[in-house]
Amino acid sequence: MSEILNLKPLFDAQKALDATIHEQHQTNYAKTHDDRVLALLVELGELANTTRCFKFWSLKGSEVEAIVLDEYADALHFLLSIGIMHGFVYDEQPLTHFAGTLTAGFLHIYHAVEVLRAEMNLVNYKKLFSAFTSIIFLLGANAVKIEEAYRKKLAVNYQRQEQKY
Repeated sequence: MSEILNLKPLFDAQKALDATIHEQHQTNYAKTHDDRVLALLVELGELANTTRCFKFWSLKGSEVEAIVLDEYADALHFLLSIGIMHGFVYDEQPLTHFAGTLTAGFLHIYHAVEVLRAEMNLVNYKKLFSAFTSIIFLLGANAVKIEEAYRKKLAVNYQRQEQKY
């Protein structure tokens, strides 16, 4: 039996956070479409940086799991938000194992983002989500850890809104 990431509560939580942000900053999905896509790409880069998977010139290892999961959750926030923005909400994501290196996994995700940008549809969104979740096991995580990291970051993001971040 494969592991499943339950997306419904994550989409619901993200939709509520997005509504809070929209109200606080007088914005909406249409005004922030490109910003969200760029934010996803930046967060993916920050995630890759915490893993140090591409730093062939360095002997220093990955950041601790909590930091890696925090960055994964950041990217997940924007991925969910993009799905909500386009009505690409669905209930669950089966988790697959990426067969290559973590570096190859990140390149695969970046490519999937560009495919989605070129043709914004549910099929391409699900392919991106699948690519994104396929590196979970390479990060040493699982669905439970990802859900916990998302919830933890969600609380931080609400706190930031309250503090006029």
